[in-house]
Amino acid sequence: MPGIHMLKRNWAIGSDDFVFPSLAEFFLRLSWLLVISILLGIHHGSFTCPNGYLLRDYYIGTIVLLSIGILNSLAIMVVSMRGTIRDSRPRRHVSNLLYAKAIILIPEAVWIILATYWAFGVSFSCDWTVVWAAKGAVICAWIVGFWMFVGILLVFDPLGSAEHRLNVGDTMSKKGSEYLIHSSKSKNMHVWETRCRCLCCCIAHSQDNDTAFSDVSKLVADFFKGVDLVPTDIAAGLMLVAQQQEHIEADLSAIIINPPQSNQSGSAALANDSRGEGSRSVMINGGVMQESWMTIPMMTHYMKFALGSYGWPFYMYSNLFTGLCRLCASCSHSTHNLAPSILKPYFRGLTRRLTYMGGGRGLFYNNPGKPIDPDRHEFARNYFASCCACMRPGNNVHSDNICECHTAAIKRLTKVRDQDLIYVSFHNRYREIPFYVAVDRKYNNVVISIRGTLSLQDALTDLSARGVPLLFEGVPDATCHDAMLDCAKFIKSTLESKHLLEKAFSSLQEESRLVIVGHSLGAGAAAILSVLLKPQYNNLACFAYSPPGGLMSRSASLHVRDFVCSVIVGEDIVPRLGMPSMCDLKVKVLRALCESNTPKHKILATGCFRMLCQCGQFSDSSLENTGEVSPLTDSRPRRYSTTTSPLQSEEELLLQDALRAAEEYANEMQHMEWPMHPPGQILHIVELEENKTCGKDPQYTAVWAQPEDFSTILISSKMIMDHFPDVVMRALCQLEDKNFVPSAHRVSAESGGKKCCYVVPQNPGEC
Repeated sequence: MPGIHMLKRNWAIGSDDFVFPSLAEFFLRLSWLLVISILLGIHHGSFTCPNGYLLRDYYIGTIVLLSIGILNSLAIMVVSMRGTIRDSRPRRHVSNLLYAKAIILIPEAVWIILATYWAFGVSFSCDWTVVWAAKGAVICAWIVGFWMFVGILLVFDPLGSAEHRLNVGDTMSKKGSEYLIHSSKSKNMHVWETRCRCLCCCIAHSQDNDTAFSDVSKLVADFFKGVDLVPTDIAAGLMLVAQQQEHIEADLSAIIINPPQSNQSGSAALANDSRGEGSRSVMINGGVMQESWMTIPMMTHYMKFALGSYGWPFYMYSNLFTGLCRLCASCSHSTHNLAPSILKPYFRGLTRRLTYMGGGRGLFYNNPGKPIDPDRHEFARNYFASCCACMRPGNNVHSDNICECHTAAIKRLTKVRDQDLIYVSFHNRYREIPFYVAVDRKYNNVVISIRGTLSLQDALTDLSARGVPLLFEGVPDATCHDAMLDCAKFIKSTLESKHLLEKAFSSLQEESRLVIVGHSLGAGAAAILSVLLKPQYNNLACFAYSPPGGLMSRSASLHVRDFVCSVIVGEDIVPRLGMPSMCDLKVKVLRALCESNTPKHKILATGCFRMLCQCGQFSDSSLENTGEVSPLTDSRPRRYSTTTSPLQSEEELLLQDALRAAEEYANEMQHMEWPMHPPGQILHIVELEENKTCGKDPQYTAVWAQPEDFSTILISSKMIMDHFPDVVMRALCQLEDKNFVPSAHRVSAESGGKKCCYVVPQNPGEC
């Protein structure tokens, strides 16, 4: 519904959005009233000192104003609870109550100013507890006022002025509807571009960055074109869509499919691959050949290299309490030979203690009660990454900080020694992302690891999502992500200009292979880079962890299945993002809002409880009028009519118009935009449904999936967290510990907008 209209403009808050703010204000004012009343009762006989009557008058005036404010807050909350999202007529008096609240705020502001002068500008001879109680009350009042001002700024809508709407109307009458649409779009683009520049104010201005801001603002403005909803309407719509997806998932749980059994165990495939038998493959997904190196142990091993590309921020995030000490202790390698002999036992003891440390999350750890691993201890003692590397700078490290803590984190996470770290670059600009080249002695491979999104420049690269041709011999209509293609070309040019791969392979045997890894943005760049390097390095492998969904066309994704393996965890939103899927989500949100008769505050309260606690079920009340939907089809009837009814509210008509426009825009996008998918063979790691309980660690299983299985965005509490690299690593480690071999097939229903049921022979269970 449109924002509430006050002071000749629309605001980014609806008339039904004041339930929880008014409730919070009610309790705050009530608590404040009790505190002031108690202070007045305690110090009632202490105001006889000179000017003490001013403090007494402040307490009494504050009690009166708080009482009036409490009544006003209760009235706003009660009226705001009426009606539904589609019908705001029962809430038509909210604006009048808000005007009354504004009138109340005027004397409150004046009273706070006077109280500030009395408390801090007038000398009192009263007891110090009386004076400081009044000063504390004044300070708290200013803090509350500041946050109230911040709240007003948050709901301010730059496009809500009546003058702008009037000018648009005059433009339409004078120059026609086409000029009107262009003028409105230009205004929206300007507002979104201004927001992007404010958010990315620390990025240096350049021609490339200006172009990126313009492209992103155009993308966002086009997506929200024709939608007049406040943010809480969108949040409620997302929660309704999540509820619908859960109902469809429950319907699918009765479908059972017997999947084919795996022909080869993970340990056997890994052993074959380590002996150089990379040409062997097994059959998955109904006839598609899986390469022998696409195993859980290999995915887990090279995920460590992908983690290392994030440098010290991720290392500190993974080791909240010990990360700083471990990085600082790495100086022992640099300073061991320089330290006095009296300090050398300290360094040896520190190394030994760090070898014992663990809990499973650090690099050097042993289980309690087990002897120290001599290899780990020797590595920890002699090959500590130098966080104080400024004492001996390396020529192969570029754009790291002065202490090279990024490089220290790489060495700790991957166990790569100094001489095996060929090149490290943390140079970061728009369409130029950090990466490093290392030698993996365990599997006799050369590794290129590319960092994912960790800066505002990376975010701009993600959002520059135009599709451009990707040249494949014999592959028609191959397209890919424009900005990620430029990132891959940047890395390729660096590799060639510095002859990095030649240096790396010179220390390995002939049967070694090139492995390219990356997470998120790095996964997309890694997949495209593998395409660019495939002609020179035929024995190439790529692990793309949580790759972006809008990366490659289907023809390109299927073409790279022989040398690209993607790993996706749960309901990760990033592999599902793309303009077609976003347009589909937009239609679903608008349709859910058109069909729901539940008040917004109930939807938000139930949804937030469900998202935070991850237990319980949504009630069926908000779907009481949505109609029946087949679990394997998308045969939902349209809930809006082509004719208007005098009983329909203005908001309901606006929602129906927005839904029509969104469906038309989604149809246009299907013809204008190539459907983009994650690359290559896709291993989908999913959480077992019977283990989805509050406070319990998730238990994972895995299936092989198809690119089109990720064409729909799933709304859940884990859609963001499932993308985090530590979650991916934890899931892979758990599967490796269980010697899990993915051999299941899936019910192909997610492409129609629904969650699917997975059946896994090793872990029988229903979703």
